[in-house]
Amino acid sequence: MRKKSHPIRNFFILVIFAGLVYLGYYVFNDTDVFIIKDIHIIGNHHVAENEVLEYLATQGEIHYFKVNPYELKSLIELHPWIKSCEVKKIFPNKLEIKMVERVPVVAIYYSETYLLVDESLYVLSATQNPGAYYPVYGYEINSFSEGKPILANNWRLLENIINTVYMIHSSVFVDKPELYVENEEIYLKFTDTFKATLGDGNNLAFRFYEVSRIYVTLMDDANQDISKIHGIIKANTDVSAAYDPFGE
Repeated sequence: MRKKSHPIRNFFILVIFAGLVYLGYYVFNDTDVFIIKDIHIIGNHHVAENEVLEYLATQGEIHYFKVNPYELKSLIELHPWIKSCEVKKIFPNKLEIKMVERVPVVAIYYSETYLLVDESLYVLSATQNPGAYYPVYGYEINSFSEGKPILANNWRLLENIINTVYMIHSSVFVDKPELYVENEEIYLKFTDTFKATLGDGNNLAFRFYEVSRIYVTLMDDANQDISKIHGIIKANTDVSAAYDPFGE
């Protein structure tokens, strides 16, 4: 038996279908239902939320279905303090950003400013004072750009400087010494009359241990009065360090 045709019903079905398609297109393209409004940032300590939003603002309105999270990731990682991040879309209009920040270790004095440098030798910013970061004097650099590795001829020396700072933080030294470079050698200045040299910093753990060993002995002999010590601890080779008193 032949089925009856229902042209009016079919017409209404077609109209309803077309209306739904149009409504879907309208909601998708002409409303802000899928425009990202909620951005949740995790892991930012130094980087302020508004700084991240400024980087995202260069993209204009971010549409949930039109944005590529990997492109946003690359954009956010242009910030000099952000080491890496992960961007996740959450339906219908939310972004979750998990980031890992770079952490400065040293503040290298250069051209009347201090360059905050992390353990990967990236320059995070240039400031007028070192703040909480360990100042380093005398290290020669060629140039720098924030968010890029420092440009210098002797990266190995800088790596050894950074490792020296880590060792100082866990050392027996009563006061943290000034750290400077002279003739491509690392020096620790405890007072105007008491210092140590670690040479180029190669075989650093051994050399630093030697400095610490002699430091303890000298401090004991001086009854913990560091002002009585006048000389230099020479640990610039891979043999046992020696103490050379000044004026003797």
